Amino acid sequence: MDFVNGVNLSDLLKDPNAERPTRLMREDISDSDIEIIYRQLANYLLQLFKLDFDRIGSLPWPGVEPQITPARPLTFKAHSILQNGGVNTFGDRHHGYTTTTEYFQYVVGQDWEQLVQQPNSTAGLYDAKNKYVAFQFLKILIPDLVNAKYDHCKFKLICDDLGLANLIVRSKEDLTVIGVVDLEWSYIGPAQLFGSAPWWLLQDRPVNSAWDCEDDEPPKIAARYLKCLESFIQILEEEEGKMPGHEERELSSLIKWSQASGAMWLHMLLLSGFNDYCSFPFTQLRRHFHTEWVKCEEESDNTEALEAFAARKVSELEEYDEALEKREEIKALVDCGKMTKEEFVASALISKPSSLACSLLFVANNETRNDKGLFQKVAAWLSLWASELRDAALRRCSPSSAVASRGKCSEENKEVEFRGKPLCRSQES
Repeated sequence: MDFVNGVNLSDLLKDPNAERPTRLMREDISDSDIEIIYRQLANYLLQLFKLDFDRIGSLPWPGVEPQITPARPLTFKAHSILQNGGVNTFGDRHHGYTTTTEYFQYVVGQDWEQLVQQPNSTAGLYDAKNKYVAFQFLKILIPDLVNAKYDHCKFKLICDDLGLANLIVRSKEDLTVIGVVDLEWSYIGPAQLFGSAPWWLLQDRPVNSAWDCEDDEPPKIAARYLKCLESFIQILEEEEGKMPGHEERELSSLIKWSQASGAMWLHMLLLSGFNDYCSFPFTQLRRHFHTEWVKCEEESDNTEALEAFAARKVSELEEYDEALEKREEIKALVDCGKMTKEEFVASALISKPSSLACSLLFVANNETRNDKGLFQKVAAWLSLWASELRDAALRRCSPSSAVASRGKCSEENKEVEFRGKPLCRSQES
Protein backbone atom coordinates (compact mmCIF):
# COMPACT_ATOMS: atom_id res chain seq x y z
CA MET A 1 0.00 0.00 0.00
CA ASP A 2 1.38 3.39 -1.00
CA PHE A 3 1.47 6.39 1.33
CA VAL A 4 -1.03 9.08 0.34
CA ASN A 5 0.53 12.47 0.99
CA GLY A 6 -2.49 14.67 1.55
CA VAL A 7 -5.02 15.99 4.05
CA ASN A 8 -8.04 14.23 5.52
CA LEU A 9 -11.08 16.04 4.16
CA SER A 10 -12.97 15.42 7.39
CA ASP A 11 -10.52 17.61 9.31
CA LEU A 12 -11.07 20.46 6.88
CA LEU A 13 -14.86 20.27 7.07
CA LYS A 14 -15.36 19.98 10.83
CA ASP A 15 -15.83 23.01 13.06
CA PRO A 16 -12.90 23.03 15.52
CA ASN A 17 -14.79 25.45 17.79
CA ALA A 18 -18.01 23.44 18.07
CA GLU A 19 -19.44 23.20 21.60
CA ARG A 20 -19.94 19.46 21.15
CA PRO A 21 -17.50 17.36 19.08
CA THR A 22 -19.22 16.37 15.85
CA ARG A 23 -18.42 15.50 12.26
CA LEU A 24 -21.03 17.96 11.04
CA MET A 25 -19.81 20.08 8.14
CA ARG A 26 -19.14 23.73 9.00
CA GLU A 27 -21.75 26.19 7.76
CA ASP A 28 -19.12 28.52 6.30
CA ILE A 29 -18.00 26.00 3.65
CA SER A 30 -18.68 27.70 0.31
CA ASP A 31 -21.13 26.27 -2.22
CA SER A 32 -18.34 26.11 -4.78
CA ASP A 33 -16.17 23.97 -2.49
CA ILE A 34 -19.12 21.68 -1.74
CA GLU A 35 -19.73 21.28 -5.47
CA ILE A 36 -16.09 20.35 -6.08
CA ILE A 37 -16.28 17.68 -3.38
CA TYR A 38 -19.67 16.28 -4.42
CA ARG A 39 -18.71 16.11 -8.09
CA GLN A 40 -15.62 14.02 -7.43
CA LEU A 41 -17.43 11.60 -5.13
CA ALA A 42 -20.28 11.33 -7.65
CA ASN A 43 -17.74 10.16 -10.23
CA TYR A 44 -16.42 7.47 -7.91
CA LEU A 45 -19.96 6.28 -7.17
CA LEU A 46 -20.84 6.08 -10.86
CA GLN A 47 -17.80 3.89 -11.50
CA LEU A 48 -18.73 1.56 -8.64
CA PHE A 49 -22.37 1.43 -9.74
CA LYS A 50 -21.31 -0.28 -12.98
CA LEU A 51 -20.43 -3.42 -10.99
CA ASP A 52 -23.26 -5.96 -10.72
CA PHE A 53 -23.37 -9.08 -8.52
CA ASP A 54 -25.83 -11.96 -8.45
CA ARG A 55 -26.01 -12.45 -4.69
CA ILE A 56 -25.91 -10.65 -1.34
CA GLY A 57 -22.97 -11.54 0.88
CA SER A 58 -19.41 -11.02 1.99
CA LEU A 59 -16.56 -10.26 -0.37
CA PRO A 60 -14.34 -13.33 -0.91
CA TRP A 61 -10.69 -13.21 0.03
CA PRO A 62 -8.30 -13.30 -2.94
CA GLY A 63 -7.47 -16.91 -3.76
CA VAL A 64 -10.21 -18.32 -1.52
CA GLU A 65 -13.01 -20.42 -2.97
CA PRO A 66 -16.22 -18.33 -3.12
CA GLN A 67 -18.36 -21.13 -1.69
CA ILE A 68 -16.62 -20.95 1.70
CA THR A 69 -17.13 -17.20 2.01
CA PRO A 70 -19.81 -16.35 4.64
CA ALA A 71 -23.12 -15.68 2.93
CA ARG A 72 -24.07 -12.99 5.43
CA PRO A 73 -21.92 -9.87 5.31
CA LEU A 74 -20.04 -8.48 8.29
CA THR A 75 -21.68 -5.06 8.57
CA PHE A 76 -20.83 -1.99 10.60
CA LYS A 77 -24.23 -2.27 12.28
CA ALA A 78 -23.96 -5.89 13.45
CA HIS A 79 -20.40 -5.36 14.66
CA SER A 80 -21.38 -2.21 16.57
CA ILE A 81 -24.30 -3.94 18.30
CA LEU A 82 -22.03 -6.81 19.38
CA GLN A 83 -19.11 -4.64 20.45
CA ASN A 84 -21.04 -1.90 22.24
CA GLY A 85 -24.25 -3.66 23.28
CA GLY A 86 -23.05 -7.18 23.98
CA VAL A 87 -25.69 -8.71 21.69
CA ASN A 88 -24.79 -11.10 18.86
CA THR A 89 -27.21 -10.45 15.99
CA PHE A 90 -25.28 -12.20 13.21
CA GLY A 91 -27.12 -15.49 13.32
CA ASP A 92 -25.89 -18.24 11.00
CA ARG A 93 -23.51 -16.38 8.68
CA HIS A 94 -23.56 -19.26 6.20
CA HIS A 95 -27.29 -18.84 5.67
CA GLY A 96 -27.68 -16.15 3.03
CA TYR A 97 -30.44 -14.16 1.37
CA THR A 98 -31.52 -14.09 -2.25
CA THR A 99 -33.69 -10.96 -2.22
CA THR A 100 -33.52 -7.41 -0.95
CA THR A 101 -36.76 -7.97 0.98
CA GLU A 102 -35.32 -10.91 2.93
CA TYR A 103 -32.11 -9.04 3.69
CA PHE A 104 -33.91 -5.92 4.93
CA GLN A 105 -36.09 -8.05 7.22
CA TYR A 106 -32.93 -9.63 8.62
CA VAL A 107 -31.29 -6.25 9.29
CA VAL A 108 -34.38 -4.79 10.96
CA GLY A 109 -34.45 -7.97 13.02
CA GLN A 110 -31.02 -7.01 14.36
CA ASP A 111 -32.51 -3.85 15.87
CA TRP A 112 -35.22 -5.97 17.48
CA GLU A 113 -32.68 -8.46 18.89
CA GLN A 114 -30.65 -5.63 20.40
CA LEU A 115 -33.78 -4.10 21.93
CA VAL A 116 -34.89 -7.42 23.41
CA GLN A 117 -31.57 -8.80 24.61
CA GLN A 118 -29.66 -5.75 25.87
CA PRO A 119 -30.79 -5.21 29.48
CA ASN A 120 -30.48 -1.41 29.38
CA SER A 121 -31.88 -0.89 25.87
CA THR A 122 -34.83 1.14 27.20
CA ALA A 123 -35.17 4.01 29.66
CA GLY A 124 -38.51 3.22 31.27
CA LEU A 125 -42.02 1.95 30.58
CA TYR A 126 -43.00 4.64 28.07
CA ASP A 127 -39.72 4.33 26.19
CA ALA A 128 -40.00 0.52 26.03
CA LYS A 129 -43.49 0.72 24.52
CA ASN A 130 -42.45 3.24 21.90
CA LYS A 131 -39.39 1.26 20.83
CA TYR A 132 -41.47 -1.89 20.62
CA VAL A 133 -43.86 -0.01 18.37
CA ALA A 134 -41.19 1.52 16.16
CA PHE A 135 -39.21 -1.59 15.28
CA GLN A 136 -42.25 -3.74 14.70
CA PHE A 137 -43.70 -1.12 12.38
CA LEU A 138 -40.46 -1.10 10.38
CA LYS A 139 -40.97 -4.77 9.59
CA ILE A 140 -44.41 -4.04 8.19
CA LEU A 141 -43.10 -1.15 6.07
CA ILE A 142 -40.33 -3.09 4.35
CA PRO A 143 -42.38 -4.69 1.52
CA ASP A 144 -43.64 -1.23 0.52
CA LEU A 145 -40.13 0.23 0.55
CA VAL A 146 -38.38 -2.34 -1.63
CA ASN A 147 -37.83 -1.36 -5.26
CA ALA A 148 -39.22 -4.34 -7.19
CA LYS A 149 -36.79 -3.80 -10.07
CA TYR A 150 -33.83 -4.55 -7.80
CA ASP A 151 -35.36 -7.05 -5.38
CA HIS A 152 -33.83 -10.17 -6.97
CA CYS A 153 -30.88 -8.90 -9.00
CA LYS A 154 -28.21 -6.29 -9.75
CA PHE A 155 -26.73 -6.28 -6.25
CA LYS A 156 -24.00 -3.71 -5.68
CA LEU A 157 -20.78 -3.14 -3.76
CA ILE A 158 -21.83 -1.48 -0.51
CA CYS A 159 -19.60 0.27 2.02
CA ASP A 160 -21.50 1.14 5.21
CA ASP A 161 -19.10 3.91 6.16
CA LEU A 162 -18.24 5.44 2.78
CA GLY A 163 -18.57 9.21 2.95
CA LEU A 164 -16.67 12.47 2.95
CA ALA A 165 -14.47 11.33 5.84
CA ASN A 166 -12.99 8.63 3.58
CA LEU A 167 -11.52 11.19 1.19
CA ILE A 168 -7.93 12.43 1.18
CA VAL A 169 -7.44 15.73 -0.66
CA ARG A 170 -4.30 17.46 -1.85
CA SER A 171 -4.46 20.42 0.54
CA LYS A 172 -6.72 22.98 2.20
CA GLU A 173 -6.45 25.15 -0.89
CA ASP A 174 -6.71 22.31 -3.42
CA LEU A 175 -9.66 19.96 -2.79
CA THR A 176 -8.67 17.49 -5.49
CA VAL A 177 -9.26 13.98 -4.13
CA ILE A 178 -6.06 11.92 -4.26
CA GLY A 179 -7.15 8.95 -2.15
CA VAL A 180 -10.18 7.04 -0.87
CA VAL A 181 -9.42 5.11 2.33
CA ASP A 182 -10.98 3.02 5.12
CA LEU A 183 -13.35 0.85 3.12
CA GLU A 184 -13.34 -2.04 5.61
CA TRP A 185 -17.15 -2.27 5.99
CA SER A 186 -17.66 -3.38 2.40
CA TYR A 187 -19.86 -6.19 1.10
CA ILE A 188 -22.33 -7.05 -1.65
CA GLY A 189 -25.79 -5.69 -0.88
CA PRO A 190 -29.05 -4.33 -2.32
CA ALA A 191 -28.79 -1.81 -5.15
CA GLN A 192 -31.20 0.55 -3.42
CA LEU A 193 -28.84 0.83 -0.44
CA PHE A 194 -26.19 2.05 -2.88
CA GLY A 195 -28.60 4.27 -4.82
CA SER A 196 -30.12 6.06 -1.85
CA ALA A 197 -30.08 9.69 -0.80
CA PRO A 198 -26.60 9.86 0.78
CA TRP A 199 -26.45 10.15 4.55
CA TRP A 200 -23.00 11.79 4.29
CA LEU A 201 -23.96 15.06 2.54
CA LEU A 202 -23.17 17.04 5.70
CA GLN A 203 -20.57 14.43 6.74
CA ASP A 204 -22.39 13.53 9.98
CA ARG A 205 -24.88 10.65 10.17
CA PRO A 206 -28.50 11.85 10.52
CA VAL A 207 -29.05 9.21 13.24
CA ASN A 208 -26.59 11.02 15.52
CA SER A 209 -27.63 13.26 18.40
CA ALA A 210 -26.99 16.56 16.58
CA TRP A 211 -30.03 15.73 14.42
CA ASP A 212 -32.42 14.76 17.23
CA CYS A 213 -36.05 15.81 16.86
CA GLU A 214 -38.18 17.37 19.58
CA ASP A 215 -41.96 16.99 19.57
CA ASP A 216 -41.63 15.31 16.17
CA GLU A 217 -40.31 18.54 14.67
CA PRO A 218 -37.26 18.17 12.40
CA PRO A 219 -34.07 19.95 13.51
CA LYS A 220 -32.89 23.14 11.82
CA ILE A 221 -30.18 21.14 10.10
CA ALA A 222 -32.83 19.25 8.12
CA ALA A 223 -33.40 22.11 5.66
CA ARG A 224 -29.67 22.35 5.06
CA TYR A 225 -29.44 18.62 4.37
CA LEU A 226 -32.33 18.65 1.89
CA LYS A 227 -30.78 21.60 0.06
CA CYS A 228 -27.52 19.68 -0.25
CA LEU A 229 -29.43 16.63 -1.48
CA GLU A 230 -30.98 18.68 -4.27
CA SER A 231 -27.54 19.97 -5.26
CA PHE A 232 -25.99 16.50 -5.21
CA ILE A 233 -28.69 15.00 -7.43
CA GLN A 234 -28.21 17.80 -9.95
CA ILE A 235 -24.44 17.27 -9.96
CA LEU A 236 -24.88 13.50 -10.28
CA GLU A 237 -27.17 13.90 -13.29
CA GLU A 238 -24.62 16.17 -14.94
CA GLU A 239 -21.87 13.60 -14.39
CA GLU A 240 -24.09 10.78 -15.69
CA GLY A 241 -24.50 12.73 -18.90
CA LYS A 242 -20.73 12.90 -19.33
CA MET A 243 -19.87 9.28 -18.47
CA PRO A 244 -20.45 6.52 -21.07
CA GLY A 245 -22.79 3.80 -19.89
CA HIS A 246 -24.93 6.06 -17.73
CA GLU A 247 -27.14 7.58 -20.40
CA GLU A 248 -30.28 6.27 -18.69
CA ARG A 249 -29.32 8.04 -15.45
CA GLU A 250 -30.09 4.90 -13.46
CA LEU A 251 -28.27 5.92 -10.28
CA SER A 252 -29.82 9.39 -9.99
CA SER A 253 -33.24 7.90 -10.76
CA LEU A 254 -32.82 5.39 -7.95
CA ILE A 255 -31.83 8.15 -5.52
CA LYS A 256 -34.88 10.19 -6.54
CA TRP A 257 -37.05 7.12 -5.95
CA SER A 258 -35.59 6.69 -2.46
CA GLN A 259 -36.54 10.28 -1.66
CA ALA A 260 -40.05 10.14 -3.14
CA SER A 261 -40.92 6.77 -1.59
CA GLY A 262 -39.45 7.53 1.83
CA ALA A 263 -37.06 4.58 1.52
CA MET A 264 -34.07 6.87 2.11
CA TRP A 265 -35.04 7.16 5.79
CA LEU A 266 -35.31 3.39 6.14
CA HIS A 267 -31.89 2.99 4.52
CA MET A 268 -30.28 5.33 7.07
CA LEU A 269 -31.71 3.22 9.89
CA LEU A 270 -30.59 -0.03 8.27
CA LEU A 271 -26.97 1.16 8.14
CA SER A 272 -26.75 2.07 11.85
CA GLY A 273 -27.35 0.34 15.16
CA PHE A 274 -28.92 1.62 18.40
CA ASN A 275 -31.64 3.45 16.49
CA ASP A 276 -34.12 5.57 18.40
CA TYR A 277 -37.69 6.45 17.41
CA CYS A 278 -37.00 10.15 18.11
CA SER A 279 -34.12 10.27 15.64
CA PHE A 280 -34.41 12.37 12.50
CA PRO A 281 -34.76 9.41 10.05
CA PHE A 282 -37.37 7.70 12.23
CA THR A 283 -39.35 10.91 12.58
CA GLN A 284 -39.29 11.48 8.82
CA LEU A 285 -40.44 7.91 8.24
CA ARG A 286 -43.39 8.43 10.59
CA ARG A 287 -44.30 11.64 8.78
CA HIS A 288 -44.15 9.92 5.39
CA PHE A 289 -46.40 7.06 6.52
CA HIS A 290 -48.51 9.00 9.00
CA THR A 291 -51.84 7.36 8.14
CA GLU A 292 -50.46 3.84 8.40
CA TRP A 293 -48.63 4.75 11.61
CA VAL A 294 -51.76 6.06 13.32
CA LYS A 295 -53.80 3.06 12.17
CA CYS A 296 -51.35 0.59 13.68
CA GLU A 297 -51.24 2.58 16.91
CA GLU A 298 -55.00 2.41 17.29
CA GLU A 299 -55.12 -1.31 16.52
CA SER A 300 -52.31 -2.38 18.83
CA ASP A 301 -52.40 0.03 21.75
CA ASN A 302 -52.35 -1.68 25.17
CA THR A 303 -52.10 -5.19 23.71
CA GLU A 304 -51.08 -7.98 26.06
CA ALA A 305 -47.81 -8.55 24.19
CA LEU A 306 -46.90 -4.86 24.35
CA GLU A 307 -47.63 -4.58 28.07
CA ALA A 308 -45.71 -7.77 28.86
CA PHE A 309 -42.70 -6.62 26.86
CA ALA A 310 -42.61 -3.19 28.52
CA ALA A 311 -42.94 -4.67 32.01
CA ARG A 312 -40.11 -7.10 31.30
CA LYS A 313 -37.80 -4.33 30.07
CA VAL A 314 -38.50 -2.21 33.17
CA SER A 315 -37.59 -5.17 35.37
CA GLU A 316 -34.42 -5.86 33.37
CA LEU A 317 -33.34 -2.23 33.62
CA GLU A 318 -33.77 -2.24 37.39
CA GLU A 319 -31.68 -5.41 37.67
CA TYR A 320 -29.06 -3.99 35.34
CA ASP A 321 -28.78 -0.70 37.25
CA GLU A 322 -28.43 -2.56 40.54
CA ALA A 323 -25.72 -4.84 39.16
CA LEU A 324 -23.94 -1.91 37.51
CA GLU A 325 -23.90 0.07 40.75
CA LYS A 326 -22.27 -2.84 42.56
CA ARG A 327 -19.76 -3.32 39.76
CA GLU A 328 -18.86 0.38 39.82
CA GLU A 329 -18.20 0.15 43.56
CA ILE A 330 -15.78 -2.69 42.92
CA LYS A 331 -14.18 -0.83 40.01
CA ALA A 332 -13.49 2.08 42.35
CA LEU A 333 -11.21 -0.28 44.25
CA VAL A 334 -9.31 -0.92 41.01
CA ASP A 335 -8.99 2.80 40.33
CA CYS A 336 -7.47 3.47 43.75
CA GLY A 337 -5.13 0.48 43.55
CA LYS A 338 -6.83 -1.66 46.21
CA MET A 339 -7.78 -4.35 43.69
CA THR A 340 -6.07 -5.68 40.58
CA LYS A 341 -7.80 -5.96 37.24
CA GLU A 342 -7.58 -9.73 37.47
CA GLU A 343 -9.34 -9.68 40.83
CA PHE A 344 -12.00 -7.38 39.39
CA VAL A 345 -12.71 -9.82 36.56
CA ALA A 346 -12.64 -12.77 38.97
CA SER A 347 -15.31 -11.10 41.10
CA ALA A 348 -17.54 -10.95 38.03
CA LEU A 349 -17.08 -14.67 37.38
CA ILE A 350 -18.75 -15.87 40.57
CA SER A 351 -21.56 -18.24 39.62
CA LYS A 352 -21.05 -17.50 35.93
CA PRO A 353 -20.81 -20.21 33.24
CA SER A 354 -17.40 -21.39 32.08
CA SER A 355 -17.88 -20.01 28.55
CA LEU A 356 -18.25 -16.51 29.95
CA ALA A 357 -15.31 -17.08 32.27
CA CYS A 358 -13.07 -17.83 29.31
CA SER A 359 -14.28 -14.71 27.53
CA LEU A 360 -13.70 -12.45 30.54
CA LEU A 361 -10.27 -13.90 31.21
CA PHE A 362 -9.41 -13.30 27.56
CA VAL A 363 -10.46 -9.67 27.97
CA ALA A 364 -8.40 -9.31 31.14
CA ASN A 365 -5.29 -10.87 29.61
CA ASN A 366 -5.50 -8.67 26.54
CA GLU A 367 -6.18 -5.47 28.51
CA THR A 368 -3.25 -5.82 30.91
CA ARG A 369 -1.35 -3.05 29.15
CA ASN A 370 -4.36 -0.85 28.58
CA ASP A 371 -6.70 0.09 31.42
CA LYS A 372 -8.99 2.09 29.16
CA GLY A 373 -12.16 0.25 28.32
CA LEU A 374 -11.69 -2.77 30.61
CA PHE A 375 -14.73 -2.04 32.75
CA GLN A 376 -16.94 -1.35 29.75
CA LYS A 377 -15.87 -4.57 28.03
CA VAL A 378 -16.59 -6.62 31.14
CA ALA A 379 -20.00 -4.96 31.36
CA ALA A 380 -20.70 -5.87 27.75
CA TRP A 381 -19.76 -9.50 28.35
CA LEU A 382 -21.95 -9.61 31.45
CA SER A 383 -24.81 -8.25 29.39
CA LEU A 384 -24.24 -10.90 26.73
CA TRP A 385 -24.30 -13.63 29.35
CA ALA A 386 -27.50 -12.32 30.93
CA SER A 387 -29.13 -12.05 27.52
CA GLU A 388 -28.30 -15.65 26.67
CA LEU A 389 -29.87 -16.87 29.91
CA ARG A 390 -33.10 -15.01 29.17
CA ASP A 391 -33.16 -15.68 25.43
CA ALA A 392 -35.75 -18.44 25.44
CA ALA A 393 -38.17 -16.49 27.61
CA LEU A 394 -37.66 -13.25 25.72
CA ARG A 395 -38.38 -14.83 22.37
CA ARG A 396 -41.84 -15.69 23.61
CA CYS A 397 -42.46 -11.94 23.77
CA SER A 398 -41.86 -11.48 20.04
CA PRO A 399 -45.04 -9.78 18.84
CA SER A 400 -46.94 -10.44 15.66
CA SER A 401 -48.51 -7.01 15.52
CA ALA A 402 -47.17 -3.50 15.19
CA VAL A 403 -48.23 -0.24 16.73
CA ALA A 404 -47.24 3.35 16.37
CA SER A 405 -45.05 5.73 18.26
CA ARG A 406 -46.64 8.09 20.73
CA GLY A 407 -44.95 10.96 18.93
CA LYS A 408 -43.49 13.14 21.65
CA CYS A 409 -40.06 12.78 23.22
CA SER A 410 -40.71 13.33 26.92
CA GLU A 411 -38.03 14.12 29.46
CA GLU A 412 -37.99 10.42 30.34
CA ASN A 413 -37.23 9.54 26.74
CA LYS A 414 -34.38 12.02 26.56
CA GLU A 415 -32.45 9.54 28.69
CA VAL A 416 -32.36 7.20 25.70
CA GLU A 417 -29.12 8.67 24.42
CA PHE A 418 -27.34 7.61 27.60
CA ARG A 419 -29.20 4.52 28.79
CA GLY A 420 -30.88 3.08 25.74
CA LYS A 421 -27.77 2.92 23.61
CA PRO A 422 -24.40 1.15 23.91
CA LEU A 423 -23.19 -0.31 27.19
CA CYS A 424 -19.91 1.38 26.37
CA ARG A 425 -20.52 4.55 24.37
CA SER A 426 -18.64 4.48 21.08
CA GLN A 427 -17.63 7.45 18.98
CA GLU A 428 -20.32 8.47 16.54
CA SER A 429 -19.33 7.34 13.08
